[in-house]
Amino acid sequence: INIRAVQLISLMMPIIMLVVSGGIVATLWIGGEKVFNGTLQVGAILAFINYLNIILMSLMSISMVFIQIARAFPSADRVQQVLNTEVNIISAANAIEPEKIEGNIEFKNVSYSYTKNNEYVLKDISFSIQKGEKVGIIGSTGSGKSTLAKLLPRLYDVDQGEICIDGIDVKTYDLQKLRASIGFVPQKALLFSGSIEENLRYGKENATHNELEVAAASACATEFINKLEESYQYNLTQGAT
Repeated sequence: INIRAVQLISLMMPIIMLVVSGGIVATLWIGGEKVFNGTLQVGAILAFINYLNIILMSLMSISMVFIQIARAFPSADRVQQVLNTEVNIISAANAIEPEKIEGNIEFKNVSYSYTKNNEYVLKDISFSIQKGEKVGIIGSTGSGKSTLAKLLPRLYDVDQGEICIDGIDVKTYDLQKLRASIGFVPQKALLFSGSIEENLRYGKENATHNELEVAAASACATEFINKLEESYQYNLTQGAT
């Protein structure tokens, strides 16, 4: 909760309670005199107090709406800032869109730093991976494994050297085509509310059923899915495993 919302909550609730409580006290004071004088019935006073309580609940509901609005404004500003952020990594004017990317990867003297003080996370890295090879990159926390993976789809651009796929610098590829050709499997699966099929289509909306089956087989989930009565139409809850 932001500071402004907290201040609003702290201010509005006591004021509302004070006004309504003051009204009840005034009702009892004035109504008591009228009851004593015989010009007002006790039931009328009780009814009026009940009406005040109803008003109190309504005012509290309205105040909560204003509190939610106060909380929403900073969030909306932050979302707007993100939407207005200029993208530094874009496709080149003469970017290429090959029909098929084979997947031969080569890092050539690649260096990258998150800062500009030459504190490199990766420095002068060179290696090649041929299509179909399985390669494990091992290192301690902070050694640059994740950074290395993020350089390939150009989530970051290298400071020095170049990264080539099929002998072509990744900066030459159309960015959307490049990223669509790279798959990523996180250590912890993230599933959304919806059917298994909808979750599988998250990476490719127009995927055929055969492609869905191939993806499920790659994730070793085919046996599990086939045991379900609704199969690929089985509905998952958010965060399900």
